[in-house]
Amino acid sequence: MNIDESIPRPPGFHWTLVLILSIVSLGIFGYAWAIVQAVWARKFDPENKALTLYVVAITLSIFGAVLEIMHADVSMQALVQLAAALVATFGAFSVRNSLADYTTNIAGAPTYLSGLMTIVFGEVYLQYHMNRVRSLERRHRHGTFAPAQ
Repeated sequence: MNIDESIPRPPGFHWTLVLILSIVSLGIFGYAWAIVQAVWARKFDPENKALTLYVVAITLSIFGAVLEIMHADVSMQALVQLAAALVATFGAFSVRNSLADYTTNIAGAPTYLSGLMTIVFGEVYLQYHMNRVRSLERRHRHGTFAPAQ
């Protein structure tokens, strides 16, 4: 296991709290937490574009809400919201790729993160794996880690 102390650890927040707070806040917390994850991904990989993608997705979502308030054409609203969802999904995949690279670096073995789970559960799924990686690091520091064979 290769732990480089200069590399920032993924954010630690229990995935169930991310899910519950996202539901209660009607998705606002989910976007906020996705930004936190994207900031971490940018720190780990300066080439990561997740933060930019999430900002674009949030902007499109706000624009879609404004269109709804203005009673704009429903098809236009749907198109803008669909674009926001797609851009957010691309952002999640960008974070996912950085997380996989980070996990591979920590575990010393290739890491697979499900594309379908990333699409369906987004930041909640990614947070589950961020917590798993943090747990691996903690076990390694305490000498209870068995590396992958």
